[in-house]
Amino acid sequence: MSQDQHRLKSLDALKTYDSGYQDIFYKRSQKDRFNKYLSRYLQGKSLGLYDELINRPDLMDSLDIKSLFILNALTYEIRLEEKNLFVVKRNEFIANSLAKKLIDIYTKIYKYVQLDEELDKRFKNIDFYTIVNLLPTVIVYYTDFILVNQLEELYPKAFEILSNRNLFDNLQEESLKPERLRLLALYHRRNKDLGKADDVMLEYREQYLPDLTKKVNLKKLPNKHTYPPSEVVNNLGVLYQEIKDIQVEVCDLTGVNEDTCFYYNCSECCHNDYPVLYYSEYKYLVQKLKEEGRDIEIYKAKARDIQSKHVEKYGYELKITNKHRPTKEDANPNDFKYSCPFLGESGGCSVHQIRPMMCRAYGLSTSDNRNVQSCNYYLKQHQYNSNYENIRYVYDVRPYVALIEASDAYQIKQDLNETKNLCGTFIAWLCSDY
Repeated sequence: MSQDQHRLKSLDALKTYDSGYQDIFYKRSQKDRFNKYLSRYLQGKSLGLYDELINRPDLMDSLDIKSLFILNALTYEIRLEEKNLFVVKRNEFIANSLAKKLIDIYTKIYKYVQLDEELDKRFKNIDFYTIVNLLPTVIVYYTDFILVNQLEELYPKAFEILSNRNLFDNLQEESLKPERLRLLALYHRRNKDLGKADDVMLEYREQYLPDLTKKVNLKKLPNKHTYPPSEVVNNLGVLYQEIKDIQVEVCDLTGVNEDTCFYYNCSECCHNDYPVLYYSEYKYLVQKLKEEGRDIEIYKAKARDIQSKHVEKYGYELKITNKHRPTKEDANPNDFKYSCPFLGESGGCSVHQIRPMMCRAYGLSTSDNRNVQSCNYYLKQHQYNSNYENIRYVYDVRPYVALIEASDAYQIKQDLNETKNLCGTFIAWLCSDY
């Protein structure tokens, strides 16, 4: 008998009770049951679910089902007891997991499901603070839900909870205790009391040290406005205003200072960076400058001076690229440093209201769903203001870029009768014939 056959024969002696298929089948069964119960709940046909699951506790075998059981009981004002949630004895780890899953399910229904009038009224009248004795950490997740979704009618209740330091000090989950301060700061920002918010965030940073090795969890806020390609340029002002509104919300949710650049008296980006803009953005910029009666030749002269210095140093000009989704390295391969030609005599931006997206979104956005584009002034705030899950709210520029690319394809065809992907720095655009 060969050596391989000996090996195979020895494997035959191993006792195998489960190939793993039973576990897969069981998890699928759990998911199917949850979906069945959820469907009943969303249709307003789950009043009897409490009795059904109380009589068959073996069916409450997942966090999803147990959380839906709690949500259903609260919806129909059925009293919950500790013995309904814990089979043998209370377990704080399970209690925390249930609280988190419960608010997660509630949030998804709240945001994405249209309920009938009667169920919607019951659903929105649920007060999760009433089960704080059963699920103590629900105060963290529910308060976050209230403040993130700006449920102003519930702010007084949220503030009452946040003012009760003992509720948070008694939490078994150590990582959640500092959340009182982070949420209290958000409460003050929602009420436009930025002084109090800053004081509370300072205290939060003293108590909470982020794990900088932990994976970043980006929560993305995209543009909601959309236009056909032929109308994007004429509505860029609306899109720019929406970007501003989204960034105000990002700053509220993250505690990042909206005036970070001014606070640190930093204009490094305007002197040593090279924002890249698309054809549609440049067309809009020129169009607005002309409407305001400004002489664009002043800016072109500054750009030509910078261009000549680039030629002197590298032997060629900065050019408009013809490339789909170009990088900053494509537009400025030598990382040439210069002061923006649109800076005014006082050092401020002279086109601030009509500046392109790249200038607007820096420090508060993501273009790749993985990273926040920022300098250290912004990055430190994102790191030390984040919560225990390392969540960072950001503006998602990708829908905007998709709109601009569609606009460019239309505008370049209309204006130039060409099919190109034109993108470049301020210098390249101002020194071009476009």
